[in-house]
Order: sequence, then structure tokens, then C-alpha cells
Amino acid sequence: MNHELSKFPYKALVVNSGSSSIKFQLFDILSETKFKLIWKGNAQGIGSTPSYFTHILNDKKYDSKTSFVNHQTATDCILKTLLENKIVDNLSELKIIGHRVVHGGVLFTKPTIIDDAFVKNLKKIKDLAPIHIPAHVVTIEAFLQKAQAINIAVFDTSFHQTIPELNFLYPVPLSWYQDYGVRKYGFHGISYEYLVEKIGLILQRNSKDMNGIVCHLGNGSSVNAVKSGLSFDTTMGLTPLAGVMMGTRSGDIDPSIIQYMNQKTGKNIEEITNDLNFRSGFLGISQFSNDVRTLEEMYLSGKSNKQTKLALNLYAKRVSEFIGRYYNTLGGKVDYLIFSGGIGENSSVIVEKILKNIQGLPIAKNYQMPQNNDWKNKENYFVLSSNSETKVLIVKTNEELKICETAIKLALKNQKKINK
Repeated sequence: MNHELSKFPYKALVVNSGSSSIKFQLFDILSETKFKLIWKGNAQGIGSTPSYFTHILNDKKYDSKTSFVNHQTATDCILKTLLENKIVDNLSELKIIGHRVVHGGVLFTKPTIIDDAFVKNLKKIKDLAPIHIPAHVVTIEAFLQKAQAINIAVFDTSFHQTIPELNFLYPVPLSWYQDYGVRKYGFHGISYEYLVEKIGLILQRNSKDMNGIVCHLGNGSSVNAVKSGLSFDTTMGLTPLAGVMMGTRSGDIDPSIIQYMNQKTGKNIEEITNDLNFRSGFLGISQFSNDVRTLEEMYLSGKSNKQTKLALNLYAKRVSEFIGRYYNTLGGKVDYLIFSGGIGENSSVIVEKILKNIQGLPIAKNYQMPQNNDWKNKENYFVLSSNSETKVLIVKTNEELKICETAIKLALKNQKKINK
């Protein structure tokens, strides 16, 4: 099929498949650099009963209860809704489909055009992200079957390829890295790449001339040290379990805890790892919820108990410790500190707790917290402190837009190859 990508407009779909959901956004590609979001939604509860399908079209939200047996049926629903609502007349209008892929391992270090060989190789590294990669594979294969678009994989790990060996190696037997690829890979790279580019525009400086610390804080959280516009170190490691405390993940712990809990409880390694991934973090400490919105509401209303307060304070402590560490890693030359992600953009309580924990850094103490979220509808960023050596900002991330930009750029670059 001939894919003419230099003639505008046409449509590009961005797909983010998780273990039990598929988020999606559809863009009108008006030029090589101008995209317009026209449709978005989420298929949730895949593999469960009931499942839910939500989509927003022309500022109107549609919710329905359904049953998604697997990612294939969710994909069918997305494409069926696309046609039934006449968002496209036929699927040939979809020229590009960009897929977020969580882990690329050592096989995939940059965005890649998807073909049968790609899918085969992605299956080989499923052990690096056993929850996500099987879902990616099923979703990718479904879209390859249903729509004759150019499918492109954009990896969360790509941005971190610039991390030096000194920072990505673990002090374990070197053969673990050489034979099995055991090293720090890092995640949230698509968000970090977007935010580093965005901060250059906000501060009107070349991002390559600046160092910064970026905090992508959400149910999954990480912190990234950026040196001269490139990833220099990050908190997540071989998997997204490492680093700071998260919604249900523990973050860094003494690895001997696994053997200890095996001896005490009889649980095997897989069961204990599941506890660390799904029953720890905010959920584990609060013993109530992994949703910061719920915990913060209790805190602000004065209804929080000791465990709720402890969860909020422990999270802020863990994040601030990495900020301090990365300030030192960057030689004390940090031009900006960014908070982003679901928590970073919306939780003034946690952001303020973090800032109070890092008062030793060159940040003005008279920083200004946002009173509401109106800033998101204006500039998509809020400056907390501009009159200090290290500028502090909240910046709204946009991973889907970055995936779309990356996919368009790669497809245009490989236009001749694609049409062979």
C-alpha cells in the first residue's frame, strides 16, 4: 500500500496499551509540525467483568459498560466506534498508528517501524515487562490486522539511552549485564523528552544548555537527572519497580527482604514481587488507598489518620531524597526543577511537602503554589519560583502528543522505504 505522508491533512492514532486498558488519542495531522486532537478515550477493565469504554468527541463524553475479553476485543471496539461516529469514513484515513511500548531492552533503543520481525523480537523480551509487553503485542497485532496504517513503536526507555555506564550499571556480577542485560533502563522517557523540550520553550533557552531535575509523579513515579538536555540518571531501573515509592510499588528496598519474607511467610519470589508491585507504596502504608486524590482529600479535611499522613510524608521524603542526590550528581548546577504527572500536576500538598524537604537547594523560599488548576487551560505550566538559581515549575506533560510527533517524524524520514 502506498502511504503518501507529505500531503496533508490525514489522521494519526496514538495507542497506549496497559495490562488491562488501552488509552487512545486521534490527531488531525495538518502539517509536519501542527497536530489537532479530535478524539480520545480509554477502554478499561480488559479481562474483567464488567469492562468500561469511555470516549470524548466534540467536548462530549460518552460512557458505556461492556465486556472486553482481551485486548483484541478492545481494539475492535475502538475501531468500530471510530467508524460508527463517522470520525473517519473508512480506516484507510488512518495513515499512522503510534504505539507506546514500555520496554525496549537492548534490542530497541529508538523509535521503530513495526513489522512481523519487530513483533517477533518484542516477544523475546517480554520477561523485562511481563505485565505490559504481552498486552502491547496483542494490541499491535490487532491493529496490524485491522488497519493498513504505518505502525510505529515509541519506547519509554529510548530517552534514557544517554545515561552513562557509570550510572546504569548495577554493582552485581558483570556477567549479569553481559549475558542477561541486567542494568538500569529507566522509564517515563516519552514524558521526560516532552518536558525537556517544553522547558526550553518556557525559559526561552536551548534545553541543551541547561541541567535540570524532572519529577514525573503519578501512580507510577520517577525522577530524572537531565544534563545538557540529555538523560543522565533516573530512579527506575531494570523494571519500573525501582526508585521512589509509588501508588502500589515499593520503590527501592533492601533486596534481602525478599528472602526474609520467603522464610517468614512461605511466599515464593513471584508472590513477594507481586506484593512489592501491587500491594505496597501508598496502598501498603496507608492500608486504605493508592489514590493520592483520596488520601489528600482526607488530609485537607482533617479526617486523615496516622497511616494516611505517614504515606504522604514518606512519599515526599523519598522524592526529595532523590532530588537532593541528583542535585549533587549534576555538580550543583541545576537550572530547573519540574513537577509533572498526575500527582506532580495536581497535588499541591505533596509538591509543597517536597519543596519544604529540599530547602538546602538554591530555591527561593517565597515560592508560589497554584490555587487551582486554571493554569492548565492557559499556558499548560505554572511557575512556582522564577527568582532563584533553580527555577521551579509545574508543567503539564503530553506523552500522546510526543508519540505522535515522533511517529510522524520517523515515518516521513522513511517514506521511500515504507512504500517499497
